[in-house]
Amino acid sequence: MAGVLMGMSNMGATIPGFLVPTIVAAMTHGRNDLGPWHNVFYLTAGLLLLELVLYTLMASGVEQSWNKVSAEANGANQVNEGGGVTAKQAVTSAFN
Repeated sequence: MAGVLMGMSNMGATIPGFLVPTIVAAMTHGRNDLGPWHNVFYLTAGLLLLELVLYTLMASGVEQSWNKVSAEANGANQVNEGGGVTAKQAVTSAFN
């Protein structure tokens, strides 16, 4: 499942790589002044503003159910019978 999601996100991230130069070329074709570039800037600014508005309306700071660790899993992460460092301890010490 992770591979499918990674493939879909990579596909989505690759599309602007060939789509944006095509759009900019069409908008600036045959013009040597700055006028078309102003339009490119306004288009970019408009898209970024749209993203800001959508993110502001849809974003949430509520913890999702899939992020909650159960008590059994939390206890299992702390138990290490070999005396070494658990993954949880390693991550905690790396970011403190």
